[in-house]
Amino acid sequence: MSAQFGTWIGTNTAGTWKPQIDPALVDDPRFPALLAAAKDGVSFSGAVVLVTGASDANSIGYAIARNFAQGGAKVIITGSRDLAKITATAEQLAKEAGAGAVLPAQVNQGDYAQLDALLDHLKAQNLALTHVFPFAAVNHPQLFVGLKPDDYARVFGINVFGVYHLCAQHARRAPRNAPWYVVVPLSPNDGRLQGSGLYPATKQALIPIVIQGQNEVGDRRNGHYLGVSIAWTRSALMSQLDAGVAGAKAVGLKVFETRDTADVCTLCGTPAAHGLKGTVVDAAGGFGRIDPKEMGKVFAGGH
Repeated sequence: MSAQFGTWIGTNTAGTWKPQIDPALVDDPRFPALLAAAKDGVSFSGAVVLVTGASDANSIGYAIARNFAQGGAKVIITGSRDLAKITATAEQLAKEAGAGAVLPAQVNQGDYAQLDALLDHLKAQNLALTHVFPFAAVNHPQLFVGLKPDDYARVFGINVFGVYHLCAQHARRAPRNAPWYVVVPLSPNDGRLQGSGLYPATKQALIPIVIQGQNEVGDRRNGHYLGVSIAWTRSALMSQLDAGVAGAKAVGLKVFETRDTADVCTLCGTPAAHGLKGTVVDAAGGFGRIDPKEMGKVFAGGH
């Protein structure tokens, strides 16, 4: 299977994006200043934004892409299968945004050749990515003793190796005369929750992109690598856990809506994030303070 591309959809007009998140959700002490800098709205005119894993309208990636399109950016959204459905999602996104433009692309994040084809496709249009959000991921509900050899390559291929390849290739093609941003989704789940399979390991493995990327590339070339620690967001990836939302809140966890998490991630792609480069923004809702056994009860449907 090779990568497939649609055509640009939308008005391609300027716009303004304003965050709507309640600042009380985010525990990171640096967040209020980041949010305040965007209170009058942000223009993303001239930005070229790639959001992988944005083909589901209920996903965090979709909400991030919509934010940037509202600000007037050119946004590329990817999914791993069925270009027609991705195109329909792009049409919905463009309509909701009312500004910017959206390019649908069928690209498997675990396929290096498809990622290269995507970057080549943009280069042929004289477009260099100012923002990269590698949000495609597969969940892996499995007990430790249930891990199988076939799981390793599949889960790490999409969640880790594809992200590294995309970020490394982008670093070679990043804009020369403008600031650029790579925002990596991380997780505070280090394996303490039963049944998380390989997912925690894949998210932990992405942390060096933020630090190494900043130290070796970003600091020399006006790049900004940031991580966002994301816990419970009511998104497409976490939809199977919706029944446990009340229980999660009862044990003290802040549960984010998709738009909330997307707003945090979008803010990490604004000029005010300059002082946060090379670090991880804590949007985990207090996950680290929660007793794993209590969370285990929530996941099991009890409390």
